[in-house]
Amino acid sequence: MSTLYAGPGKVYMNSKALWPEGENGQIKAEVKQQAVDVVSGFFGRVTALQGDAQAIISLTPFDNWSALPLLFPAYLGVSVGATTGALVIGTRPHNPSGGADVPADIWSPDGRLYTFPRAAVTKHPDIHLGINKALFGPVEIACLIASGATLGGTGSLYAITASGAADPGGQQSGTDYQRGPWYGVWGTVAGFGGGSGGVPVEAEDEWVITTAAKYSPLPVQTLVRALRSDPRSDRCGHRDQRRAPARPAVRQRHDRRRPGLERP
Repeated sequence: MSTLYAGPGKVYMNSKALWPEGENGQIKAEVKQQAVDVVSGFFGRVTALQGDAQAIISLTPFDNWSALPLLFPAYLGVSVGATTGALVIGTRPHNPSGGADVPADIWSPDGRLYTFPRAAVTKHPDIHLGINKALFGPVEIACLIASGATLGGTGSLYAITASGAADPGGQQSGTDYQRGPWYGVWGTVAGFGGGSGGVPVEAEDEWVITTAAKYSPLPVQTLVRALRSDPRSDRCGHRDQRRAPARPAVRQRHDRRRPGLERP
């Protein structure tokens, strides 16, 4: 992959803005270009023809609760605010329900603008809930050739405004982030809060919610024209600094890499 942009800035998509986490946080945009060799038995390699082309935008976003609908669309089965989630396996994230292309912009502080005409979030972040914990894990946005466009066409994959570009928008207020304590309740399970008057569980370090969503490419003559969501499963777990005794009816795992809770 070749790097198109790496540095500070913001990603603006579907009326939402994503800023990189951390003082030195960066946005990275890379282009994946497939080259198909044309080979002759007499001459050997004659030339290379252009194959599939995609762009990947990656960053770890700063806390922004208002970005949840962008990062977790309803077709994942995630309810956000007044929008009720409904899991739909096989959804095409770039054009769900046959909708129009959604562009993504990268705007840099020096006035550069990178526009990708057809984008979708395809790596959904872990959510970290705890005191002074950054809310989101890494995110990836996959950018495909615009609908109706041809490979190599002007602006079909991305366009660059080299200077003087205006801020595309997306502001944030102090109410959009919160790094306080969080507590867990698991239905009516004994020893884990529940609706029977039990005491909610407080993770010693943090709660981690992982969305295990995956997408498969749908190529047409080597060119990926769409992605399709695959069957998936999510998990919610807590991360502790020390091993705690197991509770009745709940078996706890304390794996620092991917902790979680399992029912027996």
